[in-house]
Amino acid sequence: MDQQSQETSEVLTFAPRQNTGAPQAFDPSDELADKPLGWVPHNPQGTHQTEFAQKYGIPFEATQGGKDTTYPEYQLRIAELRAQPVKPAQGKR
Repeated sequence: MDQQSQETSEVLTFAPRQNTGAPQAFDPSDELADKPLGWVPHNPQGTHQTEFAQKYGIPFEATQGGKDTTYPEYQLRIAELRAQPVKPAQGKR
């Protein structure tokens, strides 16, 4: 162990009978009933998933994230993008 981890003031105690609350019951539900067993949702490289942008009327660029999209000023960029003529959706390549 390095010196720093030996100097901690935290003390951990083994307590197998400790009550941490009621266990959580999970009810799995099949949200992808129309897909075959073992199907995994995926977006292959080189494809543009434009469905979200089209569904909510958001410019595709805005749905791609990035640090610029986290600032309130990006709303001005969205207004600029909406003012531009709409290009036909490329969808999957």
